Amino acid sequence: MLRKTLLEMDRMNLLFKSTLLSLLLVGSFYSGAQTVGIGEVQKIEALSKEYVRNEAEIARLKEVVRAERAKTDVEPAKIRKEIAALEKERDNIIADMKVGARCSQCNEWKSNFEKGESTSSNTWVK
Repeated sequence: MLRKTLLEMDRMNLLFKSTLLSLLLVGSFYSGAQTVGIGEVQKIEALSKEYVRNEAEIARLKEVVRAERAKTDVEPAKIRKEIAALEKERDNIIADMKVGARCSQCNEWKSNFEKGESTSSNTWVK
């Protein structure tokens, strides 16, 4: 009988210890799970802030691209006008050369006098 009572006490002691141990484990697991959850929330918040920053940077870069495109659209038109003016000037000088339209005093082409680019202060003399 004494032995049976001692065995029951050992069993109850073992049950108490295992219950206490499981409560400690569950408590530490629960608090660890809360810590892991906080870390995940912080990661999500950091990603959200990075997303907002990236959207702002994308908007800024789109504006830069739009400005560059506008600039490149204007430049070719300006260059085409300059090329057309130079071609016209070339054609005028070639026409002067064909007919021999030079000033007899300063030896400059007639088209230079018409443009006002003559180095001579004289007027056109054929």
